[in-house]
Amino acid sequence: MKSQVLFAAHRDGVFRYLCRIVGQGDAPDLTQEVFLRVAKSPVPDTTADGERAWVYRIARNLALNHRRDAGRRPQTVELEDTSRPASQETSVAMHQALDKLATLDRDVF
Repeated sequence: MKSQVLFAAHRDGVFRYLCRIVGQGDAPDLTQEVFLRVAKSPVPDTTADGERAWVYRIARNLALNHRRDAGRRPQTVELEDTSRPASQETSVAMHQALDKLATLDRDVF
């Protein structure tokens, strides 16, 4: 019950905070993760300001982990489609090469 109150009180602010740190693309998922952790953890027995600080600390830690992990992953690059129909010579050469393969290898290829 307490986590629902914290969610209602802080979801918009946490979302805006995460948008500034990680961008709008990742902020919704991280906001959801923040409140999943809030729901799973015992809420500290403190003032409203202390609870707010606790929620934002969770958000900050998740955002920092996300940025760190994103730096470790290689960036994906979309390749251009440079395929074009094979010339007749290329097609003949490919069929000749395939004919030289064993039946099993040809089936796999």
